Amino acid sequence: PRVRTMKLFRKLWVIVAAFVCCSLFATRANASDITPLSSGWEIQSSDQVLEPGAIISPTDFKPDHWYPATVPSTVAGTLVDDNVYPDPFVAMILKDLSTNAAFKGPWWYRKVFKASPSGAGGQVWLNFDGINYRANIWINGKQIADTNEVVGAYRADQFNSTEAANLGKPIVLAVEIFPGDKNSLGINWVDWNPTPPDNNLGLWRDVYLVNTGPVALQNAHVVTKVDMQSLDKAYVVISTDLQN
Repeated sequence: PRVRTMKLFRKLWVIVAAFVCCSLFATRANASDITPLSSGWEIQSSDQVLEPGAIISPTDFKPDHWYPATVPSTVAGTLVDDNVYPDPFVAMILKDLSTNAAFKGPWWYRKVFKASPSGAGGQVWLNFDGINYRANIWINGKQIADTNEVVGAYRADQFNSTEAANLGKPIVLAVEIFPGDKNSLGINWVDWNPTPPDNNLGLWRDVYLVNTGPVALQNAHVVTKVDMQSLDKAYVVISTDLQN
């Protein structure tokens, strides 16, 4: 029985591996480009930026006294890196920063970039692997998501941005991010891992743009169930998401 079981599982792994490889090939075959959006960001407090997203996100907007940033990052971490605030791990500086009103309201993240044009009928997907905590998202003057859609500490979000993105020309991505409050379901902290002054406000995981063909194959999933009585057969259920 042990030998038969091993042979059966080897067959299953061949099926699973073949499907995963085909899924990756199908996705890559449709993908004309993946654009990581990690450098070249700027941030500023909404207290200092009075314009709405429709004004901030077009290419003709000129940020004044914004702070350079990279992504992933938090607002407090960026401001420490930019020497706006001293090292919070020295003396009681972290305690002093925690009462700073600058971290109580929303902040803007803004980036200008270019992405390769997709093929005929192609789709453009904007991916956020983690925004904390709520956000309004704008591309080239068009709002593609609001705080009713983008909310949570651990969520990953993806948006079809085909109409908003002007591929081959400058693209402006502007994200207005709101901190969580005491009633928000989010990250907890303890005395030996103290709460950051901004509660981890920011784009704290990767952001990237993906161009695909008319249909994107994603989230491949394989479930197997072995007949444990006979050990001579198994049932394989294969599923995937097709997005057009």
